[in-house]
Amino acid sequence: MKTIRILLIIITMVAFIPLSHAQLNNANTLYHLYRYAEAIPFYTRAAEKEKNPKRKAEAITRLADCYRFTNNVERASEWYAKAIQLKNVDPINYLYYGQALQSNGSYENAKTAFITYSQMVPEDPRGSAYAASCDLPKIWRSTSPEFEIKNMTSLNSKWSDFGPAYFKDGLIFTSDRREDYLKKTAYGWTKFSYLDMYFSKQDNPENPFSDTKEVNAFSKNFNQPYNDGPAAFSSDYSTIYLTRSYNDRTVKKDHIKNHLLKIFYAKTNGKNWSDEKPFFLNSKYYSVAHPSISPDGKTIYFSSDMPGGFGASDIWFCTGQNDKWSTPKNLGAEVNTFGNEVFPFILNDSTLYFSSNGLPGYGGLDVFVTMKNDGSWQTPINIKKPVNSSYDDFSFILDASDTHGFFSSNRPDPYGLGSDDIYACIRLAVIPESKRVNTPRPKSFFVSGYVKDLNSLLPITEATVYLLNTKTGKVKVLRTNDEGFYKSAMDKGGSYVAKATQLNYLPECLSFSPPAANQAMLLKAPYDLLLDKFEVNKVYKLENIFFDPDKWYIRPDAEPALDKLVKIMMENPISVELGSHTDCIGTYLDNDILSQKRAESAVNYIIQKGIGRDRITAKGYGERKLINRCADGVKCTPAEHQANRRTEFKITAVSPVMPQNNLKTASYKEGAEIDRGLLAPDFFDICTDEK
Repeated sequence: MKTIRILLIIITMVAFIPLSHAQLNNANTLYHLYRYAEAIPFYTRAAEKEKNPKRKAEAITRLADCYRFTNNVERASEWYAKAIQLKNVDPINYLYYGQALQSNGSYENAKTAFITYSQMVPEDPRGSAYAASCDLPKIWRSTSPEFEIKNMTSLNSKWSDFGPAYFKDGLIFTSDRREDYLKKTAYGWTKFSYLDMYFSKQDNPENPFSDTKEVNAFSKNFNQPYNDGPAAFSSDYSTIYLTRSYNDRTVKKDHIKNHLLKIFYAKTNGKNWSDEKPFFLNSKYYSVAHPSISPDGKTIYFSSDMPGGFGASDIWFCTGQNDKWSTPKNLGAEVNTFGNEVFPFILNDSTLYFSSNGLPGYGGLDVFVTMKNDGSWQTPINIKKPVNSSYDDFSFILDASDTHGFFSSNRPDPYGLGSDDIYACIRLAVIPESKRVNTPRPKSFFVSGYVKDLNSLLPITEATVYLLNTKTGKVKVLRTNDEGFYKSAMDKGGSYVAKATQLNYLPECLSFSPPAANQAMLLKAPYDLLLDKFEVNKVYKLENIFFDPDKWYIRPDAEPALDKLVKIMMENPISVELGSHTDCIGTYLDNDILSQKRAESAVNYIIQKGIGRDRITAKGYGERKLINRCADGVKCTPAEHQANRRTEFKITAVSPVMPQNNLKTASYKEGAEIDRGLLAPDFFDICTDEK
């Protein structure tokens, strides 16, 4: 009887072990096996039911990660919003939260999250870089689109379809649409089938908007029980290069499986494909993926996270022929970043398209183009909407005419049908044959744009525009007409910086480059230069003026913003009040004293740079002018408190007399061409700071 009673007690104790513990344990097992989709329901139940704070926090952050890995940005942003509320939150969650918000198009909130991450981890460049990118969609809003796009509904399914590649009279692409395999060989990362390659014939290859024929599986040689694709082909279609991933054992002691990407290639005699061979760089320690072959077959471009790169994944290339390739070379820091550079597509010897989430863009992966000049790849250009979006846009290809092609995107309704879809694209201005890449181009062409008032959007007459060719170092001095219009002939071969100035206006500038395919004789600036007029009592925020807690000395990272104000005051006849604001943490009196000391430190810095003491005053406002709800007693996030810790300057007077520093610059005549060295060394700094 006693034995039975003890046994019943043990059974009862086991029965009361929290089910949430089992849910979390199961979820973690799946997570470490890269089976993120399968882990989601277990993490969800653990996040809802777990009572232990530490385990609950683990469930919340891991659930957010799983949604990120499966590209569900809506749910990812929802759970990262909860993760950043946890105690002792890992700063990386602010970065991931910002990325999810950015993909959802919530740029202002994303910027706040990125700034918070940057403050918490200042040595990581991603926070500040992504924060700056959040301003670009608004700037690019007025940019004329280069392409028209269409969802290839005859090709796409409700599953993932991506990675188009030209093959004879049709397209090869990658998909996980095999419904008969969904239950038998589901891929734990997504819970769908493994990826296979498919073929569809085009109705009219010259018109990518035309429908495609029936979709059929590509050669059985390649569609194996693991992920196959995307693929690329030699120009004569005799050789295929494909990306493949399958489970490899790592060198880790726990033998958890990972999913490294590898490149394989095979040849055909016109009827059958040979057995595929591994690319010589394949490794069990890093991925090699997304091959693209130059038209002459002598260069292979690919993406890899192999050692020696600049970030997560970089674009690399090898030269050679007949399966003998050189040592891989990195495209360099001009192209590669701290992020992922993936899906390269080489159009010709001097034009390379690829996708990146490290270069300035809308969010997620954006498509970029880089041009080779004198053997070096130039700064990549974002090809903007409608090809790019706030979601992942990738696998961009064009036909040999450079006028139309295809790309992939996971943008949701009303555009997308499934997880990833294939879109067709056509240039709005088709290039004549005589103007294509192999035709000699004119050495000069015209650059034009408009200067307008920021608030009224009325044209500003007689504004001065300094137009810089960054390659030649030559600056054209222009004046706007009655419509605020400027225009000048410029040498080709470089990117351009336009800085507009006018008395009693805040200067503004933009940087831009000719699109890769722009053969026209007139290049229009991507957006108007909008100048903000100085008005007495108008307040302007100074970005990135940070102080250590309870300190008031000027940190090195605050100097650029203060130098910018010095520059403005040297070029414009204004007097200002520099105001410092704190959050509500601490007493009113302490915050008043602290903010006054901070304002005085900033003013002293500016005076030491040459601004007269009679033109600037210091004012500490403490917590008296909060810009959000975060008053005493209100629970706020670190980012919300940070928004209140700001430095501003207010115009207190505007003089009709131009500062001495600006007299020489204003003396240049309309149409003059001068060397950049004749201007102040920091004359164009505002452009690089803001753009």
